[in-house]
Amino acid sequence: MKRNTIEKTVRYILILFLLVLLLPVRSWTQGVQAEQTGPDDKELLEKAKLEIFDRNWDPALKKLEHWLAQFPKSPNYPSALFYKGWCLKELDQVKPALEAYTEYLKISTNSSLREEAEIAMIDLDFQLYQKGEKQYLAPVIGFLESGDRMVRYYAAFKLSYADDKKIAETAVPVLKKIVAGESDDELVDRAKLALMRINPDHLKEVAKTRGIEKQMLHIQAYDKKTKKDSFSITIPFVLAKLALDSVPEKEKEMLTKKGYNVARLLATLAETPELVRIESEDVVFKIWVD
Repeated sequence: MKRNTIEKTVRYILILFLLVLLLPVRSWTQGVQAEQTGPDDKELLEKAKLEIFDRNWDPALKKLEHWLAQFPKSPNYPSALFYKGWCLKELDQVKPALEAYTEYLKISTNSSLREEAEIAMIDLDFQLYQKGEKQYLAPVIGFLESGDRMVRYYAAFKLSYADDKKIAETAVPVLKKIVAGESDDELVDRAKLALMRINPDHLKEVAKTRGIEKQMLHIQAYDKKTKKDSFSITIPFVLAKLALDSVPEKEKEMLTKKGYNVARLLATLAETPELVRIESEDVVFKIWVD
């Protein structure tokens, strides 16, 4: 009887010992389980993105900063950095936005978001340059060598707005390549306008060797009685075409209804660059190319 009592006592002590030993393990596993059953990083990131799409930049930024601190090893970490840069840019926190985008580019493999980040950085760098911080010009010029064609083009378009024409000239080689080899008409037109903005002579240099685009458009109006000019202008034909193309379709239709089909007139001149004469009671209009 005594022996049985001792065995029971020993067994009881061993059970207590095991319970004490296993308690920390049990608590730790419960903590892990609780963490796994809580909201995951993707769900929390989606909540931050919803704030962005609603243009709630401050709440979105706070959520993203909390998320980045909480999930530094998440595979979604690069995209969270991208969205942080986006929020900072919209909040006009230029330098912090640049830092976020720079950090993002170091770790990102998403080509689409990388392109957006680099284009955003061009805007931010150029903005700082225009405010007098000249050191931010070099990154914009550097993007002219980007392997991404849209980033390269965007840098050229942006540099064409530089007040210093020497700086604007750095964009000319890229702009000329757009005009010569790009199939997208909208991009070609933007490049032509950029070249015109820098120096109209550049537009003449890249004009196509065939067709009317290398010609000049002349418009003259003179009084029938006095034969004196009341209006006269000579511009590159390609510029006239660009100006016409920029008119919204609604306004073009309105002009056509009133009998002013300028598009048809330019198309006619492009095919047969002959003199077009329009007369009213007092005035004669002459339009031609050469």
